[in-house]
Amino acid sequence: MEDNITLIGVINPNDLHALMYMLSFYKKWLLLLANPAPLAERYEKFSELRLLLAKFSMLGDQQATLLTDGEIDCINQAIKAFVTQVEKQIPESENRAEVIENCERLRAYIIMTFKVTKE
Repeated sequence: MEDNITLIGVINPNDLHALMYMLSFYKKWLLLLANPAPLAERYEKFSELRLLLAKFSMLGDQQATLLTDGEIDCINQAIKAFVTQVEKQIPESENRAEVIENCERLRAYIIMTFKVTKE
């Protein structure tokens, strides 16, 4: 019999704010600039993003939350898309490097903290 494992992780307020910004960016990017994925597929992802943004907005002072595999994947994709666009559009600088490093650190934290590995 397989155990149901639920991981609760903590996202600090600064990281939560940054995540919400990157998710909002990703939502707009998917609708306006993204790859030529079918419109229905983009709207499905758009709906996932809206729910995730609402979920994070409702956390308030509570920093502990649960994330599903789908939400983790969505966050992962959003951070990757954001970093890719920063690399393409922002000239190299110390500030840019720091932003990219912090984004990658946050992405790794989310995956390591919330992802359940099945053995």
